[in-house]
Amino acid sequence: MEDRYINLGFTHIYATNPYGIRILFGTEGKDDWCIEIPAELIRSDNNYYKSDKPLVMYCISEEEALRMAEKYTRLAMIS
Repeated sequence: MEDRYINLGFTHIYATNPYGIRILFGTEGKDDWCIEIPAELIRSDNNYYKSDKPLVMYCISEEEALRMAEKYTRLAMIS
């Protein structure tokens, strides 16, 4: 499947850090970015989150995606 993206000229689709946090790249200056945070990290920060599914936020800014990635990466590092 990834070959289809490469054939269409996409070089970067998403980035994942060692803690499983994934950012799907959008357009610079637009609110079309996406972040996916593993359920374990969300549960460790929020006792009310009971799902075994990751938290995914769509249509956010690059700044918001990076802010959330930074927060949950720091949380994962101390856990």
